[in-house]
Amino acid sequence: MLTPKSLILKHLFALWAGKGLGQGGSRGSPEGSPPPLWLRHLKEQPLLTDQFRNLKRHLQSLKAAHGWKVFALAAPHRRAGVSTLVCNLGLLMSRDFLDQRILLVDTCQQHPALHLAFGLNLQPGLNDYLFDGLNLAQVSQGTFRANLEVVASGEATAEVASPYDLRRFQDFMEEARGHYDFVLVDCPPAFESSDAQAVGGQVDGLIVVAEANRLRYEVLQAYIKEMEKQVRIVGGVLNKREYVIPDFLYRFV
Repeated sequence: MLTPKSLILKHLFALWAGKGLGQGGSRGSPEGSPPPLWLRHLKEQPLLTDQFRNLKRHLQSLKAAHGWKVFALAAPHRRAGVSTLVCNLGLLMSRDFLDQRILLVDTCQQHPALHLAFGLNLQPGLNDYLFDGLNLAQVSQGTFRANLEVVASGEATAEVASPYDLRRFQDFMEEARGHYDFVLVDCPPAFESSDAQAVGGQVDGLIVVAEANRLRYEVLQAYIKEMEKQVRIVGGVLNKREYVIPDFLYRFV
């Protein structure tokens, strides 16, 4: 399970302008439970807050340098803590950027979690935008932070095998870019769904999330190589690191 302690002690970001791979949290919450909002009260987690600020500053620098502001987080496998990282990074950004609007988007059709973290409804959500003609204002839900909103996944549908290949999804991303200062997207695991690449191809950059003690480095290397064919990788979070970064990762440094 992903805990603040494991994230602090095993955490190392190696981020830079352009590309990078760093270190981060471990497994997500127990099956079916909401992702924990550790940074709801920043003073309770000062060290953890600093760790998340490293990633926030990296995204901020990418926006300043390239105008990028839509970022997805994705892992090869489930339960790598992606939803937890998206929620807490969004919370931190909403506090540090009080005059900016932050949007969290859930593209996990099979196991959506962002709405659970903030006590919101599953729908209307992204699928309602894609298939029922709703607009962004109709599918976005407010949170306890005035400048932080969430688009839940909505009810899964069998109408289309790959909803994120639709032109309508491109329209959604463009509308989100026009209304928000930062957009963070929770992606499904790439080894379990082709949706990760489809979503990744529509964002400005992808943050890779991996668990060192669970995922073999050869598998991670293959995952990065495959994702780079369609996705711009701009950073990473490697959980529970306990040994030296292998040589192939240094090409990101």
